[in-house]
Amino acid sequence: MNEKELSLSDMHYLISIYRLKQYSGYVRVTDVARDLHVAKPSVTRAVRKLSECGFVEKDCFGMLCLTVYGFKAVGRISEKETVVKTLLDRISGAGYKCSDEELLRIACAVSDQTFNIIKTAQTI
Repeated sequence: MNEKELSLSDMHYLISIYRLKQYSGYVRVTDVARDLHVAKPSVTRAVRKLSECGFVEKDCFGMLCLTVYGFKAVGRISEKETVVKTLLDRISGAGYKCSDEELLRIACAVSDQTFNIIKTAQTI
């Protein structure tokens, strides 16, 4: 699986692991479950899948961390969210508030080709 094949759910898990690691310095399955309001077995399945695909690692103590590929995926989706948010602000005015969930959905749905067109158009 490559970054383009990640589902919205996969991205939720990667972003949660990233944020929790930044906040507390460590991440466990229970932390992700609490953060995303899902059951621990759901996190375990997602982590197994993301680990098999090279996006997440789990150490011998059960701590989770992103691999280089995981960081790249989170960075790419964050860039897309920022560009989409900037575009929406420009179109609708500063008063429009798009939820984080909606931004993530849009960013995940936008192809790289479309994203590059939007990004290029913003610099004009």
